[in-house]
Amino acid sequence: MIFNDKIEKQMNKEVPGYKVITIAVVSDRLKVNASLARQVIARLEKEGKIKRVIKHNKQLIYTRAVALEETEAE
Repeated sequence: MIFNDKIEKQMNKEVPGYKVITIAVVSDRLKVNASLARQVIARLEKEGKIKRVIKHNKQLIYTRAVALEETEAE
């Protein structure tokens, strides 16, 4: 992946805090193209920082990992 330091910091700090995480949201907020946004999302999911909510055809919807853990605990 080709990320500069600014995008790398934003990716690790901001994206896991988003309530709804999609390719479009990451692409828009980080100002990267969709293919890099997909890589960001895949990396964060692999690290366990975000959780997949829905996968339908090409639309992937994720959320914060903490939000799902709190809901499951209740």
